[in-house]
Amino acid sequence: MFSIAVTAATKLPEFDAIVIGSGVGGGLMAARLSQAGFRVLVLEKGKYIHQRDLTLLEADGLKEMYEQVCHLLFHNVDKYSFI
Repeated sequence: MFSIAVTAATKLPEFDAIVIGSGVGGGLMAARLSQAGFRVLVLEKGKYIHQRDLTLLEADGLKEMYEQVCHLLFHNVDKYSFI
């Protein structure tokens, strides 16, 4: 967990954009904004997984990198309506 003590004299970093989540959409948006010269902060709830620890197996990725909410949503898809 990261924390910072803020006082009146503390100079906080400034950002042009804050991206919530580093999934496919968030990661791409952060990269594009950064490439365009914007100062970007990405906030991620999930744990860090080093590249050497990744497998190319879909089942491993679903367990390690995604919230179980999506699984539950699509498991009970008949109970939800989509626009």
